Amino acid sequence: MTWTKLSDDFSDDCWELSDAAYRLHSEGLVWSNRKLLDCRLPKSDIRRWAKRPDAADELVACGWWRDIGDAYVIVHHAVYQRTRDAVLAQQDANQKNGQRGGRPKGPPRERRPRKRSTKIHSLTESLTERRSESVSVRIGSDVSETRSLTESKSESPTERDGTGLDKKPTTRVGELPVAAGAEWPRWRGQGSSPFDEYN
Repeated sequence: MTWTKLSDDFSDDCWELSDAAYRLHSEGLVWSNRKLLDCRLPKSDIRRWAKRPDAADELVACGWWRDIGDAYVIVHHAVYQRTRDAVLAQQDANQKNGQRGGRPKGPPRERRPRKRSTKIHSLTESLTERRSESVSVRIGSDVSETRSLTESKSESPTERDGTGLDKKPTTRVGELPVAAGAEWPRWRGQGSSPFDEYN
């Protein structure tokens, strides 16, 4: 993969270009680097990668491109782009380093979705789940009774009724529930009320 390099003042330089010329110049830089063309764009290929190839005349007129007959040569920002030879040499060095156990490859740029387990792990048990085990319960001092635990957990007197509210109201009608140990805020400023100064 190759990269196109733009300086931080690229957009300032392009200020007077039309949108079509700006796009064509950017597309030309990217295409040249992708195909290792050393900023030489054959006119026969321009329709393959350019949305508005007719803007090339504007780029030639302002001196950003040069027309050399069968191709355009990018002049503006060409100095920042790596040459074909430099890119191929870097790719060759990277390949040799990889074969020698050099720097390991990082994760791919586009991450694949993680495989998720098809097994579902529940953090809580169902309220209607029933247990079928037997337990011995000692009643009194000497009497033992074996009782089956097949009753539903939802029949437990400590459970809620499914409305989201406790079965027994915790406050009387007209009272607002207050957090444990909390009290209503009081006005601690000057005067009897915070609203006195607005009257």
